[in-house]
Amino acid sequence: MASEKFSVLLEKLLSKTREKDIRWHETANESAFRIALGDGLIRIEHSADFENDEYYAAYLQNRKGRTLDQIGPLYAVDATRELLSELFEAARISALGVDDILESMVADVELGQTQPLPPQEDDDVPF
Repeated sequence: MASEKFSVLLEKLLSKTREKDIRWHETANESAFRIALGDGLIRIEHSADFENDEYYAAYLQNRKGRTLDQIGPLYAVDATRELLSELFEAARISALGVDDILESMVADVELGQTQPLPPQEDDDVPF
């Protein structure tokens, strides 16, 4: 699969994500993020197998969730793998609001103030 147009779209997405012109969204899978554009969706995901072999994959989907094209481990050459890796990281930062959190933390440090801590999760809860 992996059309040239899809690769060009992913490169543009990386640029616009880094510029904070677009925002990605979380999915139920903590290692996947998605964005809706035009008549379709892009989903990017990261995974590792038992031998710690990492892979990235991007999927072009229609609005019903059907995969129309994909770039993934079977199709990725080194340059494409690097693009997918960078896009995944940019999408993760965007979807989770990492930059916003860091900016608010820097502002507090500069003001010399702290915030109340959230309740601590109790890891010792019996089943």
